[in-house]
Amino acid sequence: MIDPATTDPLAALYTPGGVVPLFLPLADRCLVRRLSANAMSAGGLHIPASAMEKLNQGEIVAVGPTVEDERIQPAAVVLFGKYAGDEILLVDELFVVIREVDLFGIVPASDTMADGGTP
Repeated sequence: MIDPATTDPLAALYTPGGVVPLFLPLADRCLVRRLSANAMSAGGLHIPASAMEKLNQGEIVAVGPTVEDERIQPAAVVLFGKYAGDEILLVDELFVVIREVDLFGIVPASDTMADGGTP
């Protein structure tokens, strides 16, 4: 019997949980999932996706072997520049590959802008 997990070319990109793509950044690069902005304004109005700017915050998904700061780990929320890194598409999800030096800092979990925190 043929195992579909071994014949499916995309199966190798997933962890056993099936949600986080396995992409191992090289050197000091980090794989970041950009956080999505809140689609409601402070006044309760819906903001369409075409009118929203991309957030410059993201969640670290994977880190390269030479990342020096031990605080930069998967699940950490980081702040980066508007034009930092390169966007890549992995299995229908958009990620940003960013060098460690292009990260501005780590954001405490309660202060993320996606949760309505202040910028």
